[in-house]
Amino acid sequence: MILDRWNSLTLKQQTGFPPLCPDFVIEVRSQSDPRPMVENKMQLWLDNGAQLAWLVDPIDANVTVYHPGQPPETLDRPQSVAATPPVTGFVLDCTPLWS
Repeated sequence: MILDRWNSLTLKQQTGFPPLCPDFVIEVRSQSDPRPMVENKMQLWLDNGAQLAWLVDPIDANVTVYHPGQPPETLDRPQSVAATPPVTGFVLDCTPLWS
């Protein structure tokens, strides 16, 4: 999958800073990050090829799950979050985040 994205880049993009990202991204919001700024960053991950992105927000005690072409889903104080493709089987234990 990543090789297909790499091969679709122009030579200029391949020799500079390529507009690529991992297939799965987890961002953790810090006290200094305004929520809208981090939400915009999540959209940038999707725009650059991420297939799954999670915004973990210990300030608001939630996890927002992003998939390309779908509205984000916010989970309030989940005990855990189970991943979908491309990392099926990965589970994040969230209980330490909310204590």
